[in-house]
Amino acid sequence: MTKEGAAPVVVSPGSIFYETSAGRVLLTGQPASTTPVENGYSATWRMTDGRGVTLKATPFDGGYDLSLTSDRPDDILKWGIGVKGSQDEFFTGAMERTVDGDQGESWKPGIDVTLDMAGLAVEMIVKPTTSVYAPFYVSSAGYGVFVRGTWPGLFDFCKTDPENVLAHFEGPAFDARIYINSDLSAVVSAHALDAGPPILPPKWAFSPWRWRDEHQHKRFHFDNQQPGRRRHPHDEGARHPLRGLLDRSAMGHWIGRLRRLRVG
Repeated sequence: MTKEGAAPVVVSPGSIFYETSAGRVLLTGQPASTTPVENGYSATWRMTDGRGVTLKATPFDGGYDLSLTSDRPDDILKWGIGVKGSQDEFFTGAMERTVDGDQGESWKPGIDVTLDMAGLAVEMIVKPTTSVYAPFYVSSAGYGVFVRGTWPGLFDFCKTDPENVLAHFEGPAFDARIYINSDLSAVVSAHALDAGPPILPPKWAFSPWRWRDEHQHKRFHFDNQQPGRRRHPHDEGARHPLRGLLDRSAMGHWIGRLRRLRVG
């Protein structure tokens, strides 16, 4: 976004910027002030519009946390960073599909895209698909990025600029965790703990489950009984996966044994 007639603001690798309704503004030059941070860095730039913008980098075991804030955040539309990259890198994450958008795009005949997202852009917003969007990706260059929060955003994996990964997100502030490790499985493990590990289900949840009931109502069940004749709710077929596991009858019809076992 730029003012009408103005040259576009180029976001090169290493750039940090914010946007308002007036356009995109890069953080350039020396900061107006710096603040001591244990093993880290904090600096504030005084921008031409008078606002102060603070960058803070705090190390942790395995990378560092990066935050961008302003003393006048009300009119800031989004924040962004540029990361050096190339289309030879392997990028993955962000979503559980190969093509952003309608799920049919990931299943088209003759599709040649893979889980490598180099050269693609992915919007970080929930869409009506079967994908699970998450603001996290890993790179074969040995790092991962997790943008905290729920604001919409975008990852541009060297699509606009073949040597630049662009990440920009809406909101009054920007907060990200940068993982640095050549072992990408360690990056994924660390992120899983940061985002919240999944709850371990009870043992019974790992038993066989029926997916769905797709059988039609029959005139007679496999034991020649008419449906509903005994006026028992389970005569029409099992109503619950756990009840179904207690019977061995065929074709998805669980009937008489359930009564004898007094299940329900």
